Amino acid sequence: MAAPLIIPLMVGESWLPAIPALTVLAVYGVVTTAGGVFGPMYRALNLVGRAIAAKAAAVGGVGLVAALALNLNDDPADAAAIGAWLINGFYLVSVGLTAWFTLRALRAAAKSSSSALD
Repeated sequence: MAAPLIIPLMVGESWLPAIPALTVLAVYGVVTTAGGVFGPMYRALNLVGRAIAAKAAAVGGVGLVAALALNLNDDPADAAAIGAWLINGFYLVSVGLTAWFTLRALRAAAKSSSSALD
């Protein structure tokens, strides 16, 4: 990516250690921004209720795993790492379910429109 070239020019050499974190945050930002179009699409395809229920169940599962992991560890460093993985888990579950619902709905819409043309 362009971060090793851009970051020192914009904010100085002291920010070089932050390049990996800034790169990850940039990727998260792109994925989150792209995901903003799915809400209206869910409404148009009448999938809002199913999408919310599936995401709530999946996020609950990720939260349950994290709660169990936190109860098994007393070390604060482990708790911080579990918290970081919990955030990533929530994000990955949301992105994965969004992709699954979207591809399924678009496949069904394409199939119905192609059968209408026949």
